Amino acid sequence: MMKAMNKSNEHVLAGGTCFNQKADSHLVCVQNDDGNYQTQAISIHKQPRKVTGASFFVFSGALKPSSGFLAKSSIVEDGVMVQITAESMDALRQALREMKDFTITCGKADAEETQEHVYVQWVEDDKNFNKG
Repeated sequence: MMKAMNKSNEHVLAGGTCFNQKADSHLVCVQNDDGNYQTQAISIHKQPRKVTGASFFVFSGALKPSSGFLAKSSIVEDGVMVQITAESMDALRQALREMKDFTITCGKADAEETQEHVYVQWVEDDKNFNKG
């Protein structure tokens, strides 16, 4: 992670991920007969989705504070892009350097309803990767 941060543009942080065995759904990108790509979330039948796995992530620190949003998250093919302010990007990078968990609240700044959250969490050294 440190190598990716040190070599990346200060406004963008991206990386690939491995299959997450703890996720109850995963994003997949499927090409249809017309040659177009469509994103689908594959999940356990009749189970609510709580944790969704993705193939990659992109954090973009170009969201303007005047946009009215705390942050924006969107699905891009089989990955996730999170647009945050430059200030939030600095805080995220600092948390990653210190190996601390970090939470990003997405949505309108003045929203009263429940917001969407993106959690960056450090876990125990997992030797079960690249399986699946």
